[in-house]
Amino acid sequence: MQGVLTKYGLVLLLLDEPTASVEPESEVLIRDSILERTRAGEGTTVLVTHSIDLLRQAPRILFFDEGRLADDGTHDDLVNRSTAYKEAYQQWESEEQEA
Repeated sequence: MQGVLTKYGLVLLLLDEPTASVEPESEVLIRDSILERTRAGEGTTVLVTHSIDLLRQAPRILFFDEGRLADDGTHDDLVNRSTAYKEAYQQWESEEQEA
């Protein structure tokens, strides 16, 4: 698949919970690298995460609820218009503060 994507000039990076189970210093390095790549327009990054820091800074979030795409937008957009996203975000935030 990589050959097909690069043949057409497409670069796709798929990351599933890249900051899970790493120490805080590594989490910062990983997060900063992902955000730098995104801001530089270096292809498309699909990121599956429960990291509040990454969610807040993502340029676009696809929010799934019960296995279905419920909404998309920036973090601020979703907090303001999606009750399900806002509730999930508040739950993640309280769980992260407890950890």
